[in-house]
Amino acid sequence: MVHIPHLIVGAGPVGLILGHYFKRFNIPFQIFEKQSFLSAHPSAHYLNMRTMEILDELNIQLPLENIQHFSNYVYLRRIGETPLNSTSQLIDYKQYSYTSYAHLPQSLFVQYVQQGIRDKIQLNKEIKKIEFKDKIIKVNDDITCDYLYGCDGLNGFVRDYLKIKLIGNRDLQRFLNIHFTSKQLINRLEQYNSMLSFIYNSDITAVIIKHRIEDGTFAIQIPLDLLTGKTDIQEIQHIKQDHVLIKNLINKTLLNQINDIEIKSVGFWRMGAVYAEQYYKNNCILVGDACHGMPPAGGFGMNTGIQDAQNLAYKIKEQKNLLYYQQERQQIAQDNIETALKYYKKSLDIAKSFTFDINKLKIYQSYMKNFPDFLYQTGVRLGGSLIELDPIYKRLKYFLKRKQVLNTIQEIQEIKVVNQHHQLQERFQEIKRENGIVQIVILITKEQILRMLIK
Repeated sequence: MVHIPHLIVGAGPVGLILGHYFKRFNIPFQIFEKQSFLSAHPSAHYLNMRTMEILDELNIQLPLENIQHFSNYVYLRRIGETPLNSTSQLIDYKQYSYTSYAHLPQSLFVQYVQQGIRDKIQLNKEIKKIEFKDKIIKVNDDITCDYLYGCDGLNGFVRDYLKIKLIGNRDLQRFLNIHFTSKQLINRLEQYNSMLSFIYNSDITAVIIKHRIEDGTFAIQIPLDLLTGKTDIQEIQHIKQDHVLIKNLINKTLLNQINDIEIKSVGFWRMGAVYAEQYYKNNCILVGDACHGMPPAGGFGMNTGIQDAQNLAYKIKEQKNLLYYQQERQQIAQDNIETALKYYKKSLDIAKSFTFDINKLKIYQSYMKNFPDFLYQTGVRLGGSLIELDPIYKRLKYFLKRKQVLNTIQEIQEIKVVNQHHQLQERFQEIKRENGIVQIVILITKEQILRMLIK
């Protein structure tokens, strides 16, 4: 039986920072990580001023790029076009802190933060069982510890095993999350100096996060309900393996396509706004995402977790009652969740201001899922008998009514859906008159149908 006085579960940013503080305070510890590697997905990327102060206290140096290159949020139909709007996120940090906020992908963050405590990290060590006997915690039948720290995330083992409930909404929205690289995309985005690029067009709704200029690292998040009309992740697992489809999705965000996309990883992410009912139980303590989850708006997630770790480390050093940790950090989590929700709702309002209402987009998606990607050609004939309307036409008519195109048409002979490319414009033209039959061709794209729906 091996005894580890302080056992940290999870070698993400939070577990690593907690380990650095324990090393600083000469507290004996080990970190168990169930994966065979540290975080590979960029995930979080914004380091706020309080987090930078903590890193300074621990003397952790990071390879930061110029924050000016990540200064804006831009809102676009497609990358390469003039932005619909752009907002600067730069602030004068000196009135708040001696150190500036920064930008670094989580995957690179953990590679640098592990330095100095690498000998304390054990990979491929999964916790499967926790038992309590007096004041000793027994783990996996072969390890004991005095304290166990759950830094294993919102879906981790520790909180679930302890049956600690989450308060709030765990399922606000679900996303397809793609990690990829492209130097060409770095060049396309250079004009915007954007950290986040919000894309709203008839083919895709997404946000592109520029993680790293040096190697062209990106992530793109696409709402599942708008992409597939489905939110059951089990039904759409095949998407993760279809790299041709994924590259096409990325290219739908651009005015002109790129050809150097390299897919690194694909996953699904469920966004929630929750916090744990309690932060500790029998000397098992939850830290970071294990005890809270929040929308990414505002960049509170990883920062709140790192600051949890600092607060807890000082409580352990000073042997204070863990109730103080819970009271202080649970309130902070609630406040940050409330603020993140406000920012998230504001982002939806911004989308509406560009005529994209998320609820109407869902309606649009359900109507359009069986339509081809390009052009719709409706053949209309005056005279003759009215035949049964094609079901596709019935859906199309819903949109066309808004333009009052069909008000003068008495009888409709047929509808054809033609798969051919056409510019984003609407054209009505009478093209031929044969044997007393007038044929009117209506050419319309998804872009125009979408605008009809949401205006």
